[in-house]
Amino acid sequence: MFRKANEVIQTSEKVIHRGDESEEEITNDLSKLVAEMNNPNIPSLPKCFLAHYYFEYIHPFYDGNGRTGRFIVCSYLSRKLDRMSALQFSTAIAKNRNSYYKAFVEMSNVYNQGEGTKFVIKMMQLLIFGQYNIIDKLDNGIKLLENAKRLIAKLKLNSNEKEIMFALCQKAIFGPYVGTITDTDLSNTLKISRYLLNKAFEVLIANDFVEVASSKPLSHVITKKIRDQLFCLETFL
Repeated sequence: MFRKANEVIQTSEKVIHRGDESEEEITNDLSKLVAEMNNPNIPSLPKCFLAHYYFEYIHPFYDGNGRTGRFIVCSYLSRKLDRMSALQFSTAIAKNRNSYYKAFVEMSNVYNQGEGTKFVIKMMQLLIFGQYNIIDKLDNGIKLLENAKRLIAKLKLNSNEKEIMFALCQKAIFGPYVGTITDTDLSNTLKISRYLLNKAFEVLIANDFVEVASSKPLSHVITKKIRDQLFCLETFL
């Protein structure tokens, strides 16, 4: 399952890191890692970030160690904090890649003697960076929701059609965190029968307010015309 030969990370000038040298060593170290992750006496976040470092230090695969390690740490953050914090931590790493890798190099320095405080602090800073980004996105999303209400109020629609439009506008605003909203989801959430939902969509499509996004499962999204008005903040401010 794991690599059987030694793996070295290096530049043209020097070796940056040597992973575990054998599959047996990798297996033993990963077992220790799992045991530490299940230790209830270590606070969750420091444990998460130190385990992230240790996984990359072990370097169990020939390729994909970084992606796998980031997936594991984000999965853990999703359970211990929330999904948005986990997603934004990954984004923060991408935006601060040099700083992220520098933390690993400094942690591995022989003169550091395994001291993990600075590494944990750097990972916490990246986490906080991502969470501030969440706040900014939510603030902007609230403004856009107000835009959506004003925009929909100007449209000559009945109550069902307005509710559908507002739901689809929310999907457009918070899309990356919402996932796909099918017509069945809309019917169940808005407590509108499929017959009335379909009749409402006929009107909305005829007016170029919504369009079909997927046929299996059937789902709709707002059109470009509505998106342009929704995301044009200066239209309403």
